[in-house]
Amino acid sequence: MDIVERFINYTKFNTTTNKENGLKGIMPSNPTEYELAKFIKDELSSLGIKDIILQDNAILIAKIPANCENAPSIAFFAHLDTSSEQKNDTKAKIVKYTGGDICLNEEQGIYLKFGDNPELKKYVGDDIVVTDGTSLLGADDKAAIASIVNMASFFMQNPEVKHGKIVICFVPDEEQGLLGAKALDVNLLGADFGYCLDCCEIGELIYENWNAADCTMVFKGVSAHPMNAKGKLVNSLLLAHKFISLLPGGEVPECTEGKEGYFWVKELSGNSAKTTLKI
Repeated sequence: MDIVERFINYTKFNTTTNKENGLKGIMPSNPTEYELAKFIKDELSSLGIKDIILQDNAILIAKIPANCENAPSIAFFAHLDTSSEQKNDTKAKIVKYTGGDICLNEEQGIYLKFGDNPELKKYVGDDIVVTDGTSLLGADDKAAIASIVNMASFFMQNPEVKHGKIVICFVPDEEQGLLGAKALDVNLLGADFGYCLDCCEIGELIYENWNAADCTMVFKGVSAHPMNAKGKLVNSLLLAHKFISLLPGGEVPECTEGKEGYFWVKELSGNSAKTTLKI
């Protein structure tokens, strides 16, 4: 099986993280994360890997013994869940990219536009895996899972290639505050070094950690009929907008780079009586 086939197989599992379950302490927050972990466990076992642990919380740890003395042991990490922004099933397909826009869904008129994604110019002549435009692809982080399993397949099929102990670790619910990583008992790994496969461009290595806090703010208004609202009505929507206007204007993702911090206003919902802001 090649890496593309592995990846497309993984996309068939809808592992959208469930933030409501996460807040309740349920892990994995989506039961399909465990189903994917079980599928990968069976795949690793079929490669001949014997040291495999699948926990009830969907944390999966597998180890390939060293065949070289005094070589360091290295762990490779990826996460099973996908972002909560989109919950539809993935319908992945492969297109031969010849340049310009990519039609994802002719029926619904959905295109991946070159003007919005100029990085596409690097992939002219390549095959690209895309969705039908109605869901996330889930390459974050199933492309990493496919890469790690493919690596495991290589070393199991080529025992003459010398290496230290290889540790494979897949965790759930990364997309809602690294919940799976926080639940991981690192003592089970026994690795000297670790690499998390999650982003970004091909060949890019990130050696510092991105860090953030997630905040949900609730603004409560006072209801009144607009006919006689003077001196009575307090509009929670306007309270939320006023709060947003007090944030530093230039400290937003679209105006910062490198190590510059930012405030990211992600979601605003509600009515005049009650408004929720996620930031």
